[in-house]
Amino acid sequence: MTIETKPFTDLPGLLGQLEALALSNDQIVFRGHQDAGWKIESTYARFTTIPHQSWDSSIDEMLSHFVGNALTIGTVPFSLNDRRSRLEYGRHHGVPTPVVDYTHSPWVALYFAFSGLQWRHGSKSADAAVYALDLSLLGIAWARLIRAGSEFDQAYREFLMEMPTYFQHGYPASVLKFVPFCATWNARMRNQLGCFIYDTLDYQGSGIGHGDFEGWVSSISEPLSPDGVKKPILTKFLIPHEKAGEVFARLELMNITGTKLLDHEGLAVDVKNSYNFNRKTGFAWNLEMTPPDDTKM
Repeated sequence: MTIETKPFTDLPGLLGQLEALALSNDQIVFRGHQDAGWKIESTYARFTTIPHQSWDSSIDEMLSHFVGNALTIGTVPFSLNDRRSRLEYGRHHGVPTPVVDYTHSPWVALYFAFSGLQWRHGSKSADAAVYALDLSLLGIAWARLIRAGSEFDQAYREFLMEMPTYFQHGYPASVLKFVPFCATWNARMRNQLGCFIYDTLDYQGSGIGHGDFEGWVSSISEPLSPDGVKKPILTKFLIPHEKAGEVFARLELMNITGTKLLDHEGLAVDVKNSYNFNRKTGFAWNLEMTPPDDTKM
């Protein structure tokens, strides 16, 4: 079993563990879910239950539709025939795509685990989740699934390495692939220390048959890490929603806010998140307004 779940009520203890994990291994990436019950899956997998096939043009068609409409209201920052750029641009603007976002920063993941949440005293108890994914161990599991013998090393390297032309001829099916870097023009993803996993595996069939990504990971015989120790591929940290105020107060001191991570779309998110804590941002001497005067209304 290669998923370990760790519940936390002590926020400083959680932050210490996340920091130690991030600093001890540069092959760890993070992801945040506001609801600990949500699955790790791509927006494309949520959009359709039909497994992607390499000949299927539906992803190309959706991204072409998006880019075509984007050009009617402005420009796009990349060559129009660049599939990778279309995928990256479309994903960060809400088009269903077969990629799952991760970040190298546990603090960014923690932000997304709580952003938009407005917890109130007396609310039903629930948990957010921050996932820590060990890429090296996931790469070993993936290479074992598709290769044997001398081909194992090649499959492992191909999973982890940057391959700029990987999507040149289309969007491959039945593939799990780490994509470590974003384009220079993708300021949002760069601010988030973002990366992603391209995932077109058919978890219901194709010899996997475990329902979803977490089901498959749970079924794997725990591989040895490069240092010879058995470790989980995926660690799931649970944090009660009631910690929202403490989370936002700490993240704001690190300058991790919606404004910084999501540009203009994050401005309104910061307004909503601020109802969880006493904010320090968003104040300015020339923004003061006289209070309402109902005698003149």
